[in-house]
Amino acid sequence: RDGYLCGGLPDPEHPNAELLAAPLMTFDEMIQALEFASSDLLIHLDVKVEEPLTASADASARAILTRWVNADLPNPWLISANLPETLQVFRAVGSELGVDVHTQLIVPFHPTGGSQTKTALGYAVPVLLGTQELVALAREAEADSVAIHHELVSRHSVRVARAEGLEVFLWTLNKRQDLLE
Repeated sequence: RDGYLCGGLPDPEHPNAELLAAPLMTFDEMIQALEFASSDLLIHLDVKVEEPLTASADASARAILTRWVNADLPNPWLISANLPETLQVFRAVGSELGVDVHTQLIVPFHPTGGSQTKTALGYAVPVLLGTQELVALAREAEADSVAIHHELVSRHSVRVARAEGLEVFLWTLNKRQDLLE
């Protein structure tokens, strides 16, 4: 949280927008804010586990899910992660706590501080493996959905994943032109 601000960056498309930078919310602050939100609001938590930079998957799952269960909020929620093992741990901890955890596998995995070569291979390998392998990865993770980088997705991969019962999401479209294509 320290050293990071949300907002406050100028946008050339909106030069007259007021810039308001605010610190990131803690998880507990987010839960408090959700007490006043619509119960239809989907809460999507994108969990990154990269030890030793972060807590373990088990510690993260227990901290997040225990707080969530104790808050007893009516909102639907989704846990996404880029490692199948993280999703499996969240499901197991959720089962211990008596809650069904909806999960989403993010493809490909991008490690913090990873090499450019490894990142490039992360983009290329799913394409080379094909759609069936992406579905198999999602199934291995016991994921309800898959989020595929927008440069890797094809109409065929979406059709196959949906036919296998998976929801498909794209990440991350940051430019208006990408949304229009």
